[in-house]
Amino acid sequence: MTKKKTENSIQSDMERLNQLGIALSSEKNLDKLLEMIVTEARSFTHCDAGTLYRVIEKRKVLKFEIMQTESTGYAAGGTTGDKINLPPVPLVVDGEENHSNVSAHVAIAGETVNIPDVYEAEGFDFSGPKKYDEITGYRTQSMMVIPMRDHTDKVIGVLQLINSLSPKGERIPFDEKYESLIRSLASQAAVAINNAQLIYDLEYLFKSLVNYTVKAIDARSPHTAGHSSRVAKLTRRIAEDMNFQTTGPFADIHFTDEQLEEIWIAGLLHDVGKIGVPEHVLEKQNKLDGANYQVVLDRLQKIKELMLMNGKLRNLQNGNAEETQDDQLKKELENLQDDYDFILWVNKPGFLQPEKKEILDAIAQKTYVDAEGNEQPYITEEEHTNFS
Repeated sequence: MTKKKTENSIQSDMERLNQLGIALSSEKNLDKLLEMIVTEARSFTHCDAGTLYRVIEKRKVLKFEIMQTESTGYAAGGTTGDKINLPPVPLVVDGEENHSNVSAHVAIAGETVNIPDVYEAEGFDFSGPKKYDEITGYRTQSMMVIPMRDHTDKVIGVLQLINSLSPKGERIPFDEKYESLIRSLASQAAVAINNAQLIYDLEYLFKSLVNYTVKAIDARSPHTAGHSSRVAKLTRRIAEDMNFQTTGPFADIHFTDEQLEEIWIAGLLHDVGKIGVPEHVLEKQNKLDGANYQVVLDRLQKIKELMLMNGKLRNLQNGNAEETQDDQLKKELENLQDDYDFILWVNKPGFLQPEKKEILDAIAQKTYVDAEGNEQPYITEEEHTNFS
């Protein structure tokens, strides 16, 4: 290869590496990100298989996260839905660092290991891959194992690539030129993983806070316990159904997964204001509580007494018997009784139909003259609002 071709190849690899770094940093879903790291690393080095481990510090192990083998069509972990049923790789065995396993060694030492043929390599225990080959008929040959260092130079994972392939599909050793490039890719991937993990942790914390808030609301008001969860479920279900509409006013509306999640959260928190509502208001069973409601009833009773008194005065003025009720008084008392009965009914919780709202509005317009000669409303504006 000429010097110019080599320079062009290096420049092409660097440009591709930059593009991969941008793609990695833009992916916020952790499972998708881990899959992308293995897929792109395999594509970059032209290899058949790849495995990504993450360091679990508390347990001192490497956890299998992603496994891919293109020639067999095998893929597990990540978004595949297939779990990796392999035990984690211990970083410590019998109190000593585990340097016999190549992936554990790379995680501990933080160095890249490039092996042309695992069947001829010394210093590591490859009984696992060899046993796998014996069972499946696969042939593990070349292997490159790279530490994944984050921005603090801490190893948070290990990327293991297996069987580099020639243009003809033959298994060959990994070209040393890829070591520095893959180390760079692994470091970018480590930073992206940390960022995605941070976003995941923040989302988990936020959702936990939302759930605790909903539980606090339910605890404050047993009468409406579970209401917020039911609203959230129904609202999201309606939004999901709208996504399937191909005709009508919702045909052009489509909610993304993120928007559906926002709708779900909004449904859960729609009653969050209850947290600041006083207990006596939150737990009242009717639109007006006992004391305030009794004020309205007493006022209507007072109006009745004033009507009767005015009726007696009219009788005296007209020379009629004091206890005789004229037609005007009878009509006034009948209307007042209707208003009284309506107030008894309207205080109960529930939606007020338009025709009932008209009756309430009419009562709110009525006035009477009190004993001091002042004009007063049957019900105040605040009472009118509460009854509505």
